[in-house]
Amino acid sequence: MEITYGRGVPLRQIDPDKENTFAAGTAVALGFFDGVHEGHRALLKELKILSEKEGLKSVVYTFVNHPAEALGKEVKLLCSNRQKAAYISEEGADQLVFDWFDEEFSRMPPEQFVCDVLAGYLHARIVVAGDNYTFGFKGSGNVRMLSELGERYGFKTVIIPRIETLTGGKSVTVSSSLLRELIARGQMREYARLTGHPFVIEGIVRTGREVGRKIGFPTANIIPDGRLALPERGVYATLTRISSAPGAAYKSITNIGINPTFADAGGVSIETNILDFEGDLYGRTLTVEVLEKMRDEFHFPDPDALRKQIASDAEKRRQII
Repeated sequence: MEITYGRGVPLRQIDPDKENTFAAGTAVALGFFDGVHEGHRALLKELKILSEKEGLKSVVYTFVNHPAEALGKEVKLLCSNRQKAAYISEEGADQLVFDWFDEEFSRMPPEQFVCDVLAGYLHARIVVAGDNYTFGFKGSGNVRMLSELGERYGFKTVIIPRIETLTGGKSVTVSSSLLRELIARGQMREYARLTGHPFVIEGIVRTGREVGRKIGFPTANIIPDGRLALPERGVYATLTRISSAPGAAYKSITNIGINPTFADAGGVSIETNILDFEGDLYGRTLTVEVLEKMRDEFHFPDPDALRKQIASDAEKRRQII
């Protein structure tokens, strides 16, 4: 899958005909695709079916940055752009376009977006979107308007209905907002069920206080992207991949919290103990897949009590598939 980035430069300012990238016509999927959940995958599957049927390049159009960020709001994301690209690639898209959402873009009228981006830049012949998709200034464009403008600008609009699921004993719509709620409650298996993949935390291993090493359980401290949503505090069963060992996945336990046993713990940290692994991880990038919550974070009376609990956690982790 080819990836196009608009880093600080809106792609609509680039004439695609110079490279003839999209001039032959495209089928385009619209959305931010945060977490790439079940609903997103239904949309991407339809994109693939329609593009193959009509002989069009399949293109996923999204943004490098969350639109709300450009408006000064804080949004906790479910995945990095690298992860998003990997998940979208799994669904067979030909090209992924990351545009740049800035203040100028936020003021764009709905018809200008259709004219400049969909018809102009992407040469869309088919556009696929979810039934709650909005676009243009203050989200004033909806899917009905998209369909009407599509007729005017020469593309067919296909609307994908929301997917309902049962969770917590009630029927809810699968959405990125729902996934953030699941993470906040530590319901990681439910998150994986609705996305088809575990929640992932990535980061470079930094030097920590080496408390784990002193009690016989060395941990790797990672600092993730500050925009990423984090699970509630606790100890989790995880699977860790190391950049220096591609293809290998190690069972691990990860503490997300403040280490209350130690008075000088500071803010929230992410510390991973990789089972049955020896080696220097400093400076390496870890990809930590969060599988399920094992227990809450506790305050222990002394380091020895903590060591015994970690040993118990490690043994329990070995039994989890």
